Amino acid sequence: MRSAHPVRGHVLVIIAAICFGINAGMSRIPMEAGLDSGSFTALRLGGSFLLFLAIALIFDRSALIPPRGRQLLLMIALGIFGVACVQWMYNMAITRLPLGFAVLLEYLAPVYVVLWVRFVQGIPVHRRVWPGIGLAIGGLALIGQIWGPSGDLDPLGVLFAVLAGFSFAAYFLIGENLTTHETKAQSPLHVVVWSFGFGSIAMLLIQ
Repeated sequence: MRSAHPVRGHVLVIIAAICFGINAGMSRIPMEAGLDSGSFTALRLGGSFLLFLAIALIFDRSALIPPRGRQLLLMIALGIFGVACVQWMYNMAITRLPLGFAVLLEYLAPVYVVLWVRFVQGIPVHRRVWPGIGLAIGGLALIGQIWGPSGDLDPLGVLFAVLAGFSFAAYFLIGENLTTHETKAQSPLHVVVWSFGFGSIAMLLIQ
């Protein structure tokens, strides 16, 4: 069982949130320059996989050990749904919707996670979770200024953004299962190396 490091965990969550925020806007730049969303997603996932592979070769070669059995299936699912689909669907959405609206729909993922945990898994959640989620969604709505003039919303764009949110929720749930709930929990580096590898293969096949 891994020892708890709450301060380190909070710092990592803040850094991850900042990275997600930067990603939300910067992803649009290469596609506005003419690169289609599928090619951009494939290049991005492939580059990330090579980076994680290099990190594993330098710091922890045990992360290169192939997963087996249930862990293999979970990592394939994480790669396809939690990595490839969330990136591709989001990139498709922001080419059809105002950025703030697309981000709001994708970042409903924590709501889906809490609903899944509470009503599908039957695990009680702290009562502070619900107002916390409400404040987060309200903050996204304010930052995205979704009340501003946006014209008619593209139905396909809305669909892609909603699917990105579901895929993002799968990313959280499957990732937690692999790194925390498995009998033999995997290291985060092991999970990202293989999930991004499978995600890259999925995007190459789609392309």
